[in-house]
Amino acid sequence: MNMNDSMNDVKIMSDIMRMPDEDSMDEDMRRFMADGYIMGKTCFGSDSTQYADRLMEFVNDEFSDYLYYIQLSKRAPTQSARRIFRQFSEDEIGHARRFAAAYFLITGKRYFPTRNSVESVVVPPLYIQALRQRYLAESRDAVKYRLFSQHTRDLCLKKIAVDTSEDERKHAQKLMELLQTV
Repeated sequence: MNMNDSMNDVKIMSDIMRMPDEDSMDEDMRRFMADGYIMGKTCFGSDSTQYADRLMEFVNDEFSDYLYYIQLSKRAPTQSARRIFRQFSEDEIGHARRFAAAYFLITGKRYFPTRNSVESVVVPPLYIQALRQRYLAESRDAVKYRLFSQHTRDLCLKKIAVDTSEDERKHAQKLMELLQTV
């Protein structure tokens, strides 16, 4: 390798390491960066600090849902239902962690609730009432996250919100199935 080749390699690496300017990207590159959660102007950028309070709210909501499903899994009448609620609890804590990670990337501050920092979770004594309550909550959350995705300009937050909305919709559908067996 001669000196010119070496200098050329350094320039190529330097160009690769620099984030592309948003205005110079084509639509495919914008989608790639958003899908890959690659930080940039439209992905966890400084413009997204306006969503910080909303993200904290989402983290709290998802953490509360996680706590609810843990309690419900202990009271479910069948092994199958217990398994479903444990899976839901894992999904909900995953949502909370994803929103918390987005919050950190945007603000540089860590945030995650504890059992003592969120409102107490109260599961109705009647199983069928708990299913109804969760069906309504999951349906509302599916809509809430879908609406958020339509109003945010942050492409990475949009993806997280759409994915979470879809999970919540699936939870509501599964709860409807469980209601049909009670």
